[in-house]
Amino acid sequence: MPLESVIRKEGPVAIVALHGKVTLGEASESLRAVVEKLAGEGCQQVVLNLAGVPFIDSAGLGALALGFTLLKKAGGLLKLAEAPPRVQDALEMTRLTRLFPVYTSEKDAAASFANVV
Repeated sequence: MPLESVIRKEGPVAIVALHGKVTLGEASESLRAVVEKLAGEGCQQVVLNLAGVPFIDSAGLGALALGFTLLKKAGGLLKLAEAPPRVQDALEMTRLTRLFPVYTSEKDAAASFANVV
């Protein structure tokens, strides 16, 4: 099953709902392309909703880190929301939670942009 992404905008925040495994190959490339597209469009506030991601491997984690870097270079921020336990564990083991926190809801993640000066 390929990785599916549904993008919707809520004000200045782009929320990307991901569905499927984020693994080496097409899925991790798809994730990278989505974030790159949003950055290219000037979107500086992006939330990735991971609720539909049952598994993520090292390539997927690398795509998340690359997405964070792409948005940061463009003056933006990438935040994560609703990671299932298995994905949350992978983020914590690789210490990516130091790069970006994982919010319990996409609403909380989107609201956190208001606190950014």
